[in-house]
Amino acid sequence: MSILLATSSDLLRGALASAMAAAHPDIPVVEAASLEEATAILDSGMAVSLAIVDHALIGWSGLLGLDSLQASAPGLRVAVLSGPARRLHALAAYSRGAVGFLPKDAGIKALLGAVEVMLAGGTYVPALVVEQPRKAALPRTDISYGEPPRPRLASLTRRETDVLTELTRGHANKDIAQSLGMKPITVASHLKRVFKKLGAHNRTHAATIALQAGL
Repeated sequence: MSILLATSSDLLRGALASAMAAAHPDIPVVEAASLEEATAILDSGMAVSLAIVDHALIGWSGLLGLDSLQASAPGLRVAVLSGPARRLHALAAYSRGAVGFLPKDAGIKALLGAVEVMLAGGTYVPALVVEQPRKAALPRTDISYGEPPRPRLASLTRRETDVLTELTRGHANKDIAQSLGMKPITVASHLKRVFKKLGAHNRTHAATIALQAGL
């Protein structure tokens, strides 16, 4: 049993690897600096019980890298390390099968606690998700996306894509309007068309579809 730690940051990788090795001296920590390296490790047949992967990993390409890792090792338990903690990013990660979403600013002690939960077979859910309505944190099987999201994103106009991108960052309509130089009512109109084209039920659903497609 080993842990795969994949992040392009030498400093972060070294700190986490040292902390995990001290907490679990009996569990080897294998390091990777890119998605290519992580995939090669999995393809080698090494027994990995948990992969902790930085959302900013070289070659990760949004959350599509999660699919790549799981294709290399079916059944692999993957946790995503994130920079600024965004609830929509967390929901998108869980909908793709992640067993944890770990904000980097949580601190080493909190991250080690999350690793304990996941090594024991559990799913780690941070406060930014837990504190929201329970219905928001649904597992993969509770969200139906219909046709693959990427073709549907291609149907959006440039301006609709701009608005959707701002939405995935957790911005309210007034903030989107200010950022893109338009009126809030115009933002609402764009979002209405976006929801229809994506087949999204609400803002969270639309953002999750976009994040899954790597927007």
